[in-house]
Amino acid sequence: MKIRHALIGGFGGTLVAVLGVVLMAFLMLSQFAASWTEMSTVIASRHQVMLSGTLRLGYATKHFNNYLREGGDHAVRFDAEMDHLARNLATYRALSTPDETERNLLDSADRYVRLYRQDMTRIVALRARLADPTTLTAALQGEHDKLLALTLRKLNDINTRRTDTASAAINRQLDLNRIGLLLAAALASAGVVTAGVLASRSIVRHNQARDHAYAALEFEIQERRRAETELERYREHLEQLVEARTVELRAANRSAAAASQAKSEFLANMSHEIRTPLNAIVGLTHLLQRRSSDAGQLDKLSKISDAARHLLAVINDILDFSKIEAGKLVLEEKEIDVRGLSTHIVSMLAEQAREKGIELDSEVAPLPRLCGDLTRLTQAFLNLAGNAVKFTAKGSVTLRVTQEEKVGSSILVRFEVADTGAGIAPDVLSSLFEPFRQADNSITRTHGGTGLGLAITRRLARLMGGDADGESTPGRGSRFWFTACLKLAPELPDKPPDTSPEGSAEARLTSTFAGTRLLLVEDDKVNQEVARDLIEEIGLHLDVLDNGQQAVDRLREAAPGYALVLMDMQMPVMDGLEATRRIRLQHPASTLPIIAMTANAFGEDQARCFAAGMNDFVSKPVDPDRLYTTLLKWLRQGADIPPRDEQADQARLPLRGDTI
Repeated sequence: MKIRHALIGGFGGTLVAVLGVVLMAFLMLSQFAASWTEMSTVIASRHQVMLSGTLRLGYATKHFNNYLREGGDHAVRFDAEMDHLARNLATYRALSTPDETERNLLDSADRYVRLYRQDMTRIVALRARLADPTTLTAALQGEHDKLLALTLRKLNDINTRRTDTASAAINRQLDLNRIGLLLAAALASAGVVTAGVLASRSIVRHNQARDHAYAALEFEIQERRRAETELERYREHLEQLVEARTVELRAANRSAAAASQAKSEFLANMSHEIRTPLNAIVGLTHLLQRRSSDAGQLDKLSKISDAARHLLAVINDILDFSKIEAGKLVLEEKEIDVRGLSTHIVSMLAEQAREKGIELDSEVAPLPRLCGDLTRLTQAFLNLAGNAVKFTAKGSVTLRVTQEEKVGSSILVRFEVADTGAGIAPDVLSSLFEPFRQADNSITRTHGGTGLGLAITRRLARLMGGDADGESTPGRGSRFWFTACLKLAPELPDKPPDTSPEGSAEARLTSTFAGTRLLLVEDDKVNQEVARDLIEEIGLHLDVLDNGQQAVDRLREAAPGYALVLMDMQMPVMDGLEATRRIRLQHPASTLPIIAMTANAFGEDQARCFAAGMNDFVSKPVDPDRLYTTLLKWLRQGADIPPRDEQADQARLPLRGDTI
């Protein structure tokens, strides 16, 4: 019985102890929960109020600045945001009893709110009087918005510190309750209570970890969606920018192409209009020189010829420079005689050098057979040699051609001109290869020139894979050079010996083709007269028609009896190109040569003539020697006479087909 009572008493005591522990734990947990709930509510509310207040202040400042710049309804929006801010401050006071520091800060915040409102009232009044932005800015003496923001920040800091302090106190209370609860549970049932506490803590931590994982996953999904949205917006904006830029570039390209076309047409028209009367001047001067024996008249005719040659050189320089700049200059690639090129230039400048008492020499190193553009090489080399003779008062001018290096199947050839002239200062030398630049403005008056020669030489050299430059010593002379990359010529069988009679093209035409009938299609009366005299003076017969339609009608006859046709391009009724196309329907190029003789001197004009069916091209003003050489070439083919070596003939002719 005693044992039972003892057991009952012990059980009852244990049960009472357990119930007491449970009750004590319940009371402690209830008190802790109440304290934690109260603190969490106050802290969360204060943080929400301060966050809202800071946000409202930011909006108010934005509307304040917008009203200062733009006016409008930003003043009304400012007042609304300040009302919200004032209510937030009142809510903060009501949440809990603030300490002395908080009260002072809240009072300061209220005062700054009033002052900030007064600033807006003053700005509204000034704007109503149409004050300028400078006056509005000067009216703001205080920085009440910044002071108000600083006050709110201090309140937030105090609230944060109070939150940290309360959290620490509650954590300490929680620790004490936990210790008491664990001790009491140990007295009652250490094992069961310990297991329950451990299980409860494990479940709580698991739930918290799960909640944190869900929150992190949701945040990552939101960030990824936001990034994808931003990327899509940037992509669309980039596509719009690219499309707009593409439209601008297309418009710019169309404008540039139109401007280039207009420039080319203008130059072509100007060239044609200048060359047409210049052809008459050159042709009539040539005829008068042949027929006159008066020394005075011959001197004046020589001066007219020189003036025409100078005018044509200026025109050619401007056209060449324009074509090079536009990228429309196409280089030929034919076998050339470099030694003959140098000899040809010396012969062209020999008389001018002899008049000035200058010794003119050439030195050509042994070179293999090469291919290149003989016309452009001669033009560039002649520019350098002509300048040397022009600006050298005494001494000598030496032309040199040497091999610099071999590059694959090509050779880099150096063309150099050295003189003993006055020399050029180094600061001036570097600018001579720029367009329209000369060493001194006085040179233009003394020697003439456009200042394009060296610029054209450098551009031609670079087109041929080389470069151009110079060096000079004042008082001792200058040395200018250019290089060109020329291909090695293919091996060809030896040419048969020349069996044709010796003499100039003019003499061979007179002796071989006297009485041959030619047809000239030309609308300009003066040029008709010049061509008639040039042709009939060497014993050939020339018929003249005024336009292409007349030529088509004439050649439609069964046996017109013409050995060759000289065709102008621009004529009324029917131009030369259309006339040639119609003539070729009945007379192929092998039976009736048609030679263009026109003032359209561009490369494109020559290509159009060949495309229409013409055999050759002679540009105006017509050089008689070149005209005779061209006539001899095609009359020989029609008569089956073996041709001479035309390269030697070409070397005796001027620089280009359009020079005198």
